[in-house]
Amino acid sequence: MAEAPRLTESAGAVFAVLAQAGRATRPQLASLAGLSKPTVSAAVAELEGAGLATHSGTASGGTGRSAAVYGLGPVSGSVLAVDLGPARTRVRGCALDGTLLAEADTPR
Repeated sequence: MAEAPRLTESAGAVFAVLAQAGRATRPQLASLAGLSKPTVSAAVAELEGAGLATHSGTASGGTGRSAAVYGLGPVSGSVLAVDLGPARTRVRGCALDGTLLAEADTPR
């Protein structure tokens, strides 16, 4: 198992907000984390460098330029779900960014 990267305090705060929100722009992350926009920009760059966040599109508010939208990166973590039904066992593993990693469905 890979060792988790050591993050600055601001990057950790931004990651926690991003994990809760799922997707957010830098201004949204700044507001939710209570950090300045430059601090969030540095934290997002740190998270992207570690593979914990990724640019996932743009959002337009009507006026001004479009804002980059960020989501969890491919190495941000994973979850395993197991359903032990009376007749079948289903298992599904997904990355926190929503990518399906593996699944199985077998009779019990």
